[in-house]
Amino acid sequence: MKCFRNNEGANIYCFKKTKGAIPRNYRVGYPVFSRGHWMRTGKDRVQVEATGVAVSIGSVRVAPGDLVRGDADGVVVLPVVHENAILDAAEEIARAEDAIRALAREGTRLDEARSQFGYHRLQSLKESV
Repeated sequence: MKCFRNNEGANIYCFKKTKGAIPRNYRVGYPVFSRGHWMRTGKDRVQVEATGVAVSIGSVRVAPGDLVRGDADGVVVLPVVHENAILDAAEEIARAEDAIRALAREGTRLDEARSQFGYHRLQSLKESV
């Protein structure tokens, strides 16, 4: 079985993109994400080695306080040190998308509305000031 581990070799959470049938864990409201294989149970075989520590899952570092969001399409880790910048960008995108929808409802072509609000640049890396 392949599972991601921390530097001390302890089993860590697994990630997977799911396709097709909904696994039982989703039906009962307990999503499990993994890349590759994952454990179905660790009963009597897995022990907690540490909590509240940074871990690496594949090539991704996850630290205490980081925001981890996942769904059937994948998982993203948002480092807590970038929380304000991430929220600012998300709010800017939401405002632009609201304005684009309003223009589209008024009859403006979608490509023109997007161009007016710089839609294709909203998620581009911005220079630090």
